[in-house]
Amino acid sequence: MSLFKPALAAYFETCGVGTADAKRVQARFGQNYTAMVQQMEVMGSKGDSKALAAVQIADDAFFTPSHYPDGPHWGYIESEEDIYQLIDTIRAAGVCSIAIYRHAFGQDVVHDYADVFNRFLLEAQQQAQRRSMRIDIAPLLTRFLQDTQQLKAPRTSKGLTALFS
Repeated sequence: MSLFKPALAAYFETCGVGTADAKRVQARFGQNYTAMVQQMEVMGSKGDSKALAAVQIADDAFFTPSHYPDGPHWGYIESEEDIYQLIDTIRAAGVCSIAIYRHAFGQDVVHDYADVFNRFLLEAQQQAQRRSMRIDIAPLLTRFLQDTQQLKAPRTSKGLTALFS
């Protein structure tokens, strides 16, 4: 067990995302998070650089398969399990984005993301059919919506940090 949590996963959790989803997005897309934060700070975005970098990573992970239905990610699909894994990754990235928009920017974007996720699920179903596979997408949008409703309240600072925020 590691004593230190990667910065991106920790930030997602601070915004209310569950540990499993935070780690999933961090592991697949978060390798450049610290460098992105530093670059944004150099460009003058000090106050919200962590939020901007995190939402850029989560949004890229969420929107790319939705906007490029014939993108390279579909080339790795060999089984129904592969499709479900991709769907779960996209779901987790969407939950992370929604949490950041809510926590850092005070915006409710659930309906917009649910619409895109639904279109992605329809594309996933078509991709499965092209490969003579069957997937059940019916419960997946419901799970996505439930996950966004169950986002934890963002963590508040305690101790000396709370005095200066």
